[in-house]
Amino acid sequence: RQCIDFLRILHDPDDSPAMYRWLISPKIDQDPALIIQYSAEAKRHQISLNNNLNQMGNDLPISLKNSLLSLESYRQLVKDHTAGEILYKFVTSDNYLDDLVELSKEDPIAVHQVQALAAFFGLITELEALGIFRDTASLWDYIQDMYSLGILEDPDENEAQDGVHVLTIHRAKGLEFDRVWLFDMTEGAFPSTRKGESLYLPHQLDDFSTKDLTLKHYQEERRLGYVAFTRAKTDLTLTFSRD
Repeated sequence: RQCIDFLRILHDPDDSPAMYRWLISPKIDQDPALIIQYSAEAKRHQISLNNNLNQMGNDLPISLKNSLLSLESYRQLVKDHTAGEILYKFVTSDNYLDDLVELSKEDPIAVHQVQALAAFFGLITELEALGIFRDTASLWDYIQDMYSLGILEDPDENEAQDGVHVLTIHRAKGLEFDRVWLFDMTEGAFPSTRKGESLYLPHQLDDFSTKDLTLKHYQEERRLGYVAFTRAKTDLTLTFSRD
């Protein structure tokens, strides 16, 4: 979630809920009580949390000022760097990912956080390989569409709802359905044709994600195919295009 909020405020810093979540996220780790106070002040003055923080200037704690300066430095990279490069820099800066992976050896909460990051990078890698986004702005637009369609949801919420579930293969891992339809199972679409590799998959996630677009692309596609096929309990339908 913190990566998604990071993308959001990168392009819209006046999204107060996203700014609030980003500031208290494990990566940024600002004092929640202090951020709640600043949020209440912003609401009282009918301005965004970002505007309130900017107006406070030198009255802000040093660590919070540094977090906002860091966000601005990422914003300067948007024009000349890919979404993958920026996301990679975000999760690996300040040794955050190294420290989190080390902590995961004994902390189950840290294990969940590393797995969540690996799943997010896996999803972004899949989208990038298909050429769906060009930069952080188009990536954020696509993520918004996925949220509006209900594709990006917490798994528990998704499982609890009846109806048709529209999921990527990654999102379907661990789930089972009576009937599964797989669309566009056509050569060149699945397995997908390699496209540009702008995403830098953090090496710290090697033990938590099997993605390796350079050497293991088709092996990974086969594994994804197996996952997709085995989601069906009774009926599996494949569709394809003749052209």
